[in-house]
Amino acid sequence: MVAGKELSVSQSVPMRPEDRQRLRVLAAENGVGPGLLGRALIKAGIDMLDDPRVQARLTEEIEAEQARQSAAGQAAMKARWHGAESSQETETR
Repeated sequence: MVAGKELSVSQSVPMRPEDRQRLRVLAAENGVGPGLLGRALIKAGIDMLDDPRVQARLTEEIEAEQARQSAAGQAAMKARWHGAESSQETETR
């Protein structure tokens, strides 16, 4: 990155509370803020995307995201059908 170049955009990254805490602790240990450390780690990860360790971590994150989405979909379906059953029971009474 060119020195003095403005950072004109931002990217929000959802994470688990324990990952956020780890980022904060590591940032403090390195004498920087968590945003700066996060930015450096993102750049390093992008530069090392072909590394098998980075690919393995990416695969883990993909699988975890798919599991979260599946669980959310199942919960939505259950709520929808449970709600439909409740209204049908009320109508037949």
